[in-house]
Amino acid sequence: MKYLDNGNSRDITFNLALEEYVVRNLDPDDEGYLLLYENEPAVVMGKHQNPLLETNQDFIDEYGISVSRRISGGGTVYHDEKNLNFSYITKFDNRKIHNFAEFTRPITAFLEKIGIESSLDDRSNILVKGLKISGNAQFSNTKHMISHGTLLLDWNLEMLRGTLKVENPGIIKTHAVRSIPSSVTNIAEHLSMDMKYEEFKEGVKNEILSGRNEGMVELSEEEIEKVKTLANEKYLNWDWVYGRTPPFELKFGDKMLINNFSVKKFELHLENEQLLRNFGIKIV
Repeated sequence: MKYLDNGNSRDITFNLALEEYVVRNLDPDDEGYLLLYENEPAVVMGKHQNPLLETNQDFIDEYGISVSRRISGGGTVYHDEKNLNFSYITKFDNRKIHNFAEFTRPITAFLEKIGIESSLDDRSNILVKGLKISGNAQFSNTKHMISHGTLLLDWNLEMLRGTLKVENPGIIKTHAVRSIPSSVTNIAEHLSMDMKYEEFKEGVKNEILSGRNEGMVELSEEEIEKVKTLANEKYLNWDWVYGRTPPFELKFGDKMLINNFSVKKFELHLENEQLLRNFGIKIV
């Protein structure tokens, strides 16, 4: 397995674009690629989710937190610099679809080495003492697949609660996938030693690549520019971040709002008007 260099980028849109570029354009060998990265504060939705149900837009605006959508399913997550993201990009293998144990086994082995007993639950989360430290999701096409997840080393839990806490906005009908709330904990709280982030990251990397390290891959300048273009044209684009939201209906009193984005003007009262503006809706 080759280690994929992301140039130490902490830009969520670049890192999501890098995953997609690699899975769609490079030809992984039998062992594939490993990507490890962290992001500046960001909220990342699953492909089939509705931000009205998942995020606190007022809090996000106040703290300047990035929002994007990934190509895999699953729930909405908060990222920051103390959350390690791991991504396997491999050839498609039907035996590995939804087989998260295949990809998380080296991680739980590393956790055991540093004195933490963990397990994988039926929702593909890694748990420590019944609390979530990692969520996982997958994307696949007919040729390649991504299996990626988070590792909460020393998350800012207050920022997590602030970004993902949202009151019911009145959505009464939607096919969007809802996140399932989980009680979370930081890995650092269960360590008997002081472990810096870079040391933790290196340990995870070495455990995953143990016995099958085939070196590091660096993208060419031309490939990096293509990743940046994908980030700008997709992961920073309203059409993907908000327009990709599955159809839904909102009811406010005797008014009904349907997310037909050609309709721009409604009369309604809502505390969080900014998120509706993100949908191109004018508040009057």
